[in-house]
Amino acid sequence: YAAEIGHWQVRGFGMWMIHDKASNETYGMAGGWQPAGWPEREIAWIIWPDAAGKGYALEAAHAARRHFYSELGWETAVSYIDPKNLDSIRLAERLGAAKDHGAATIDGNDAVYRHPAPDALKDSQISHGIEMEISHYADPLFKPEGWAID
Repeated sequence: YAAEIGHWQVRGFGMWMIHDKASNETYGMAGGWQPAGWPEREIAWIIWPDAAGKGYALEAAHAARRHFYSELGWETAVSYIDPKNLDSIRLAERLGAAKDHGAATIDGNDAVYRHPAPDALKDSQISHGIEMEISHYADPLFKPEGWAID
């Protein structure tokens, strides 16, 4: 997870762990991502296989996007998706993202899905009643600014 921690230090944003409070299980990660050389800031998600299809990625990506738009002032975001990853394409579309054929790609092999602008999402609400939190998980002795240790 060194790349994720470093990303927070360099960019001021990054990925959070998706953690279920009730079961104390971690199901994946979601958040913002833009390594050096990437054309745009990304809303990204990674879900562990046993947690796929349960709504965690949808809620976490929605919460992350809402945070980046409202708290960090992002005006746009994309998701870079392998065209063979139909589950992630469907998830991006459920979030309101549409394929952006004119956007720069990372390596020419990914599909770029552009998320709606903040104004288009004013009344958007996605919730399935999942009791979860998105949070940073790190060694309590190492706490970068902006990290919450739970």
